[in-house]
Amino acid sequence: MSIAQLRTLSKSKFAMYLRTQCDKELYLSLIKKDDAVKLGIPAALKSRPGVQLVTTSGREFEYDEFDKLIESLPGKVIHKSRGRASTSIIEGLIQATADTFILQPEIQPQSFRDFALTNLELATDDKALIPSLAGLKPDALFIHKPELNESEILPDGRRKPIQAGDTRLGVSVIDLKNVTEANPSYSAEVCLYAFFLSNWLYSDGAQFKDKFYISDSIYLWKNVDMPNLERILGLVQGGEIENRVKALIQDLKEGAIDYLIYMPSVKKFFREDLPRVIKQGDAHGWESLIYHVNSKCGSCDWLGFRHLLTPTDARIYDAHPEHYCLHTADKTDHLSKMDSLSRGASNILVNDGLPKIESLVDIASTTPTFKKHVLLKRDRENIGKRAAALTSGTHTVDNQNKVATLAKYWNAEYCIVVNFDSSSGLLTGISLRGILSFPFGKFYMEDDKKITFRTFSEEAFVVPKNNAKAEWVVLRDFIQKMGDWVEQSERLFNENGWGSVHTQIIFWEPRQYQELCNAFSRHLVEVLELTERAQRALIWIFPADELMERETELAPGIVFIRDIIRNYIHLPVKFSTTLLGTASHYHFEKMAPKNIDKYYIEPLGNAIPRERIFEIWQSSTGLIKSYGKDITIQEAIGKYKSVLKAHAWALASITAQLRFDLRENISGQAPAMNTANFRGAASVAYDSKLWIQWDKVSAATSNVESLRSFVSSVNILESSYNAIVLTRLQRNLGNHEYEFEVSEESTEAKLDEGDDFCVLGIVSQPGYPLQTPRSLGLTPEDDNDQRYLGLKMHKVISVRIVRFDRVSRRATIRLRPGWSKLEGIFNGLFQEGKIPIFNQPIFILKGLPPDYSEVTTSILRELGNPQCAKIDQTARIAMGSSAAKKTLAGTDADLPMAKVLWSARELSKQVVRTPAEIAAIKNFLNTYKSGRLNPSQKDAIINCVKYQLTVVWGPPGTGKTDTLVGFLHALIKESKTTAMGKNILVTGPNYRAVEELLGRLIGSLNEDTSCSAEIYGVYSSSREPKALPTVESHIKARSFRLINGEVAAVEMYESLADDNRVTVLATTAHIVHKIRELTLGPSIIQEMFDVVIIDESSQVELTMALRPLALLKPSAQLVIAGDQLQMPPIAGLEPPKNAEYLVGSIQTYLLSRFKLASSELHINYRSADHLVEFARTLGYPSQLRAYKDKHLKEIVPLSLTLSKIPDGLPKSDAYLELLNPSRVVTALIHEDIVSSQANEVEAKLVAALAFCLRNSMSKVLDSGEPDIFEPYTDNDFFEIGIGVVTPHKAQKALVIRELKNLFPHADPVKIFEAVDTVERFQGGERQTILVSFGVGDTDIIEGEEAFLLQMERTNVAVSRAQAKCIVIMPKALAYHLPSDQKAAKTAIALKSYIEEFCSNRKLVTIDSGKVRHGEVRWH
Repeated sequence: MSIAQLRTLSKSKFAMYLRTQCDKELYLSLIKKDDAVKLGIPAALKSRPGVQLVTTSGREFEYDEFDKLIESLPGKVIHKSRGRASTSIIEGLIQATADTFILQPEIQPQSFRDFALTNLELATDDKALIPSLAGLKPDALFIHKPELNESEILPDGRRKPIQAGDTRLGVSVIDLKNVTEANPSYSAEVCLYAFFLSNWLYSDGAQFKDKFYISDSIYLWKNVDMPNLERILGLVQGGEIENRVKALIQDLKEGAIDYLIYMPSVKKFFREDLPRVIKQGDAHGWESLIYHVNSKCGSCDWLGFRHLLTPTDARIYDAHPEHYCLHTADKTDHLSKMDSLSRGASNILVNDGLPKIESLVDIASTTPTFKKHVLLKRDRENIGKRAAALTSGTHTVDNQNKVATLAKYWNAEYCIVVNFDSSSGLLTGISLRGILSFPFGKFYMEDDKKITFRTFSEEAFVVPKNNAKAEWVVLRDFIQKMGDWVEQSERLFNENGWGSVHTQIIFWEPRQYQELCNAFSRHLVEVLELTERAQRALIWIFPADELMERETELAPGIVFIRDIIRNYIHLPVKFSTTLLGTASHYHFEKMAPKNIDKYYIEPLGNAIPRERIFEIWQSSTGLIKSYGKDITIQEAIGKYKSVLKAHAWALASITAQLRFDLRENISGQAPAMNTANFRGAASVAYDSKLWIQWDKVSAATSNVESLRSFVSSVNILESSYNAIVLTRLQRNLGNHEYEFEVSEESTEAKLDEGDDFCVLGIVSQPGYPLQTPRSLGLTPEDDNDQRYLGLKMHKVISVRIVRFDRVSRRATIRLRPGWSKLEGIFNGLFQEGKIPIFNQPIFILKGLPPDYSEVTTSILRELGNPQCAKIDQTARIAMGSSAAKKTLAGTDADLPMAKVLWSARELSKQVVRTPAEIAAIKNFLNTYKSGRLNPSQKDAIINCVKYQLTVVWGPPGTGKTDTLVGFLHALIKESKTTAMGKNILVTGPNYRAVEELLGRLIGSLNEDTSCSAEIYGVYSSSREPKALPTVESHIKARSFRLINGEVAAVEMYESLADDNRVTVLATTAHIVHKIRELTLGPSIIQEMFDVVIIDESSQVELTMALRPLALLKPSAQLVIAGDQLQMPPIAGLEPPKNAEYLVGSIQTYLLSRFKLASSELHINYRSADHLVEFARTLGYPSQLRAYKDKHLKEIVPLSLTLSKIPDGLPKSDAYLELLNPSRVVTALIHEDIVSSQANEVEAKLVAALAFCLRNSMSKVLDSGEPDIFEPYTDNDFFEIGIGVVTPHKAQKALVIRELKNLFPHADPVKIFEAVDTVERFQGGERQTILVSFGVGDTDIIEGEEAFLLQMERTNVAVSRAQAKCIVIMPKALAYHLPSDQKAAKTAIALKSYIEEFCSNRKLVTIDSGKVRHGEVRWH
């Protein structure tokens, strides 16, 4: 038989390819092991001992669930041998009725392969390449009546909505997986089942197609609780069968799969990937197929980890080691030996003639190739040295540069190792080790010996079951053990008068710290129940700034050792820089690595192999097999603990050796905490405890990440676009304002002109931001300055970016003291030359994120425990009934903000005006703006007027701002009529939102002389106020900084105190509390405002909203206005499980917790019909409509303009397809597997499209009515014609550069404002929007998937367009399968846009010097 005849394609081979994206693995997997041996090609070797346990546990899970299903739904489950054997799908469907299940139905796709492959649109030649298709057997099918919004999956993979009256029964595929968090390939498998079932139904099973359809409601049945079914079964009679089915399906929706996310990858696999790989392998041999050894390869049968092979497989391996990737990559000097090189980065090196590690030895960091990829830029100083270490087999230490992370002087060091299983979403274990080193010369006597240090031996905690309760017990025990050690250390130092314990917490990598933080966040409710003594341990893991002592410490409290290893120690560690791999080459002499059973070593990762924890989790007998012998679960847990302890030992050993080797490179003291100042959140409502803790943990983890950047190398910061390197001073402009030359690599930085509170770094002094005036040797003359010598430099010096010209590479910065009392220190540092900006390179990076947790704590402490406060139901469940019963009922007064937080439903029904007053406002609205408000706007205003609390939902372009202005105008008009004043607060997440609303309000009031008001735009003391529009005499308007003694501030306070005036105060939510501080004294909750409007409320965190809520009067009205489908608040932590809304935006909180109805706006004034149609697919109201359809107007033939595209821009037949005015919603998908955060080809594509738009289209849109269609001027074009939205500022910089070169006469400011990131474009609009995603390297995509695929991000980008939207992205991103489940849920917007909404397609080519293929798609 030929090799083609021996090939078989199964579901598991398909799924493995989706996980690894490895061509070599796919090609080889199609041949059975015995056949491969005979053919002399690589045979599969099972290189993971015990991996079958995962499979076996999965099968046992399926059988257990089948048994439960049969018992719970008697007569409703069609099965053979209780699901242990296959069921004939024909027999199953013959018996099936509504609400029945069929277990293990089997189909044979090979019998209808030609029909299915034709439906996949495979070419005839490619059909012949597809191997024999193995049988498919989904775990279960659910037969049901048609459901609302359900679609049929057609044989070609498309979906067709089920129409009302359809009498067929739906068939939903269910696949059981013994996981709590699904791998994306699992979801793709379910789509594969559904696709082939549809093809079976229309071919071999055609007798059933008039009775059944394959539904797009498909599910993963995961190993999670089934609360609805358990509740029904808990009833006395066990519930009716029908109700049990409904409850089960409701539970299964937790694992509902969005067909649209995963089905495109199924199609692509058959249409492109499989034929391409087989053609390549057959034509050029399996050796020619691309591979790249990385952490995804751990489960690959062709990896070849010799130590884990069975004797039989070892013999196969020994006969041909060159068949296996680890051996081959090592012997051929493959670039994947260096783990910092992604696939995309490696491709760039190969293309530039650097195909091997040997070719990189001692390569110069200035090599031009390194500029082509973010990972090459980031690591350019180390690539040559690391290559030398890999080639020579010896390690070297970089003793030339200072290390700013490890402290030279420290007392306590705690090494923490966190093991986790991403598929279950749980920690599997934690270990820690500590050492307490006494101050120099200090000791105590024990058994006649001087004791100068104390060791806290390794402790380990294993999660024994895969559920949240077991995880919490381990987390609790870890906290308590850590608390014990911290308390013992502090007590010993206090008893001996040794002062504070200066401490560093050591982690191997940031991911472990993040997983620990996420676990704390998941269990935040339980953490609140810990004793205060235990919670003190958390101070070190989540260091609170206000508890940090302010003396001489320079090093951060939390250290990531892998960062130091990668930057300062160059080791011959191949393929992956793991903890154990590093320890084997590099450790403290007296702490040699512990011997670890090879079965507990993950070859390419830091975690213990997941099979080992599954052995523990899934044992039903209390015994597991180990080397063929039975051992108890406790023995297995003991083994797991010993390995965790060995990890902690290894981490401590590496750290000790680093402290020794880098002793001349490290300086400073570890931080100390004053835990005596720690206060828990006592005497507050239970929910308030959660909000306080959430804010503190969020602030602390954000600080840790920022401090990590303060001590990172300038190369890492610059290459990740987080710093601007200023290479040379050009001009001293006076008053500490300087113009610098900008490094070429920094022109793409994420920082922007106008950014304030930035941090100054010195290239030659790593960690400069953590230095102090004292450590720098400052000797101030003024005694008052002595107290500030211990402040860190990032607080002493504040940097503002005044100007940043990315094209001419010039930046102007202004330095100033961090606050006014530091003026003397600041001046002294300059006078003594301690700020060396005049003669050496410096850099600027973002400062610490603002920490508002203390404000949150102050507000909630003052609010106390109100009588109306009730524990959120989700929190109550997490606490458990006994703990919930112990929670004290509220006894404090129900202040206005308390009613918003706990009685919002009642407030939303509380009518505050009489019918006559409401009627008067209705009459006003009928004439307001000449009656131009639409009915939904009028209804929203009336609701705002009528009720004490109103939520306004304003989808993009629906005139939300005009609606709020109409509401405010009506209130001011009413005040004039009744001669009663009002204090009104307008606030939001940023100044832009507030300024827009304020500007329009002034414009509206200017036209109405019967209304008088005093309007104040309030800015922070460090921000330049924006001038308000000119006002007529009946209006008074001021904008000013909030500074004591400011004249306008005095006037504002007088106006607020006058009951006869209407005062409108507008500012951001961040500084609302400052207004209260300057006027009303220490109490943070005050009765100040009659009306509060929180605009763009989807971006205002609940804890941030507390500030304006604290200023409500008892009868005040509150309006929450926003769009929950646009950008949410940025959160760096995983929110509490099932209680995300408790720590999300104020809008989400009110809608989710209290199920409030929104006042919806239904007319979109901005966008064309097709753009609004797309918006409705994202969950916007079905009543949403475009006010008027509109299109671009072509006034110069596109064909003529295309012939004039300048040289240097890509030539493509895509332009004509994309720019057709009748195609409003379009996309261009192109081949690119190497680009990181900046994509030059895409930037040039954007420029070419801009050239065509500028020179072919009218500046007036065609709305179907007669008009004068005139061409754009350059400035018109960038002001109204085009907007470019991109996720990364690096791509923004490239696009701006191309546009400036193309349009040299356009105002550079207008070009700059026309190109921006999604966050900054929210609220803007343009006639045409181009969205440039840029990222093509799969490794970069995987690391940024939640960011890139976020639904709100897609929504904001597309909804900026008036007449056309063009999305441009690499195919790698278009077909990426998100591994993060939250990212998968939100990816639906982007997938819907490019896959289903843009359903028309045409293949195109793009010639940018090298021809690449692409596909234009349109609606």
